[in-house]
Amino acid sequence: DMQLCFLTTNDITGGNSGLGFQTALNLAANLDTHLVLACRNLEKADNACREIIQTSGNQNIRAAQLDLSSLESVNRFSQEMKQLSTPIDVLLCNAGISSQTGRTKDGMDVVFESNYLGHFLLTLNLLPMLSKPGRIMMISSDMHFPLFGTLPWIGVEKLAYPDEALAADPIRYSYSKLLMLYFVYKLDRELRAAGSDKTINAFNPGLMPTTGLLPHEMFTEEYLEMIRHMDQLGVAEENGVTMAKLLTAEELGNGSGLYYDRDRGPKASSELSYNVNYQEDVWNYSLKLCGISADCLTIL
Repeated sequence: DMQLCFLTTNDITGGNSGLGFQTALNLAANLDTHLVLACRNLEKADNACREIIQTSGNQNIRAAQLDLSSLESVNRFSQEMKQLSTPIDVLLCNAGISSQTGRTKDGMDVVFESNYLGHFLLTLNLLPMLSKPGRIMMISSDMHFPLFGTLPWIGVEKLAYPDEALAADPIRYSYSKLLMLYFVYKLDRELRAAGSDKTINAFNPGLMPTTGLLPHEMFTEEYLEMIRHMDQLGVAEENGVTMAKLLTAEELGNGSGLYYDRDRGPKASSELSYNVNYQEDVWNYSLKLCGISADCLTIL
């Protein structure tokens, strides 16, 4: 049976050691898989597609242009995908940035929109196209609760439109990964209430020094040793194998609203991430930002 998988990623490049590339390689090993890599940089994505085709022998790999920091781009991409006659079996929301600063053309914080809101809109747009037991996976992170200190909840509006101090603070990455969990837990409730057998889960890949997500100079020997000691290191190649299983293995198709920790199965996320009032606030505000009215939402 043909399986259509969608994967968002930043600038996926051939030979890349990132999670997106490794997951794509593992999914492509099944020759019945059709893979769409949705990327900001189409040229780099095309090169990666060629490498995946060469390595796997699977010809059904293609790239599509998608900029998650633009609601217009997400809506345009979604419209293009709606022309496909085949349902989507897997949607992996993998793209993420960490230290960039500035506003998007929608006027929002670039980390907030790239990591969270673009994926929120994309997922809701594509939901009607998802096959009946379709699977959605969001890449969160154990950084949704920082290693040091605490993460006070400051409200979603301040994250979308941060003041000058927050706009330069790397903590925005942690908040974006917390928002991903709010979305997973809220959408899971909506799907269950609608009697749907579509699933949505989150995945923590751990800290992966080789992926280029965090500045290279961060990874001093001392820092790496501390991360190892706290057992928070992740390996892209191993995560790619785990992710492909979570997205396709029959026995893993029923769990929903779960937070998977690398290859160790589901675990609890932070106490803050389970706050239902905050989840509801984030959901309603995100709908408003995306121009979606709640009564037009097609969950099934």
